[in-house]
Amino acid sequence: MSYTQERTPIKYLSVTMAMVLVCSLAAVRSAHADVNPDTGEVHGANEAAAAKVRIYGHALNYRLQERGEEQYNKLFHQLAAMGLEFELVVRPLTRVMRRFAEGSGCFFPTSMNAIKMAVPHLASMPLVASAPVDQISLRVFTRAGAGKITDLQQLNGRRVALWNGLDPEIFLQGLTVKVETTPSEEVRVRMLEAGRIDAILGFTPDVLLAADALALAPPHYDESLALFRDEGASLICHESPVTRRFVAQFDQYLERLKKSGELRNILGPHVEVVL
Repeated sequence: MSYTQERTPIKYLSVTMAMVLVCSLAAVRSAHADVNPDTGEVHGANEAAAAKVRIYGHALNYRLQERGEEQYNKLFHQLAAMGLEFELVVRPLTRVMRRFAEGSGCFFPTSMNAIKMAVPHLASMPLVASAPVDQISLRVFTRAGAGKITDLQQLNGRRVALWNGLDPEIFLQGLTVKVETTPSEEVRVRMLEAGRIDAILGFTPDVLLAADALALAPPHYDESLALFRDEGASLICHESPVTRRFVAQFDQYLERLKKSGELRNILGPHVEVVL
């Protein structure tokens, strides 16, 4: 592989590299029960009432913020209104990964594949996963009005921007491209609009959400070309009786939102809802 690479310091992370993230869940103590914060196990007579699951969410631009009204924030507001009891704690990636690797809690959004890739030693630990909320895919975006990339070979001789966390040796292997690594979708979309790059190797819906936030024409991509696709964003928990019940209830409410069409309204037009 031949390419030249320029790097931009990492300030914050691309939105849907939530797919390579991990986080944790812990139950809280109540006056009526003893809760193990590492496993979510509750000891005492009032187990069902005493256990309140803590979900650690990875802070994502346009999707999940500590005190925001982003897509996933709205989803959790709706789940709470339906009766799901939890505590949502939104934190940066490094803190989320550290807590999950310690063996406690639940994380959203991620997937089993992402956890096993990011923290291999967790593959042997008992985990429980919810049904996927929406799907993520990695695409090649070009400016609106420019030709779509239908084959990776078309990137030869072009300038391509991608997230700092993606390895160009893997995703652009065998191509002669100039690679620009950047910290956010917003930076990449601005560069594409200004003509500083020819294409973005990025995630849906993140690139499109960034364009909306900047009030720019959305970049487009060829539907037939995806470096990976259909990776579901789920809730993953360290397994215990408490978390098994919680995930089952999460799935029940999520299915209602899918069937009614409300989930699509909450997440917006750019999101691929898993029906």
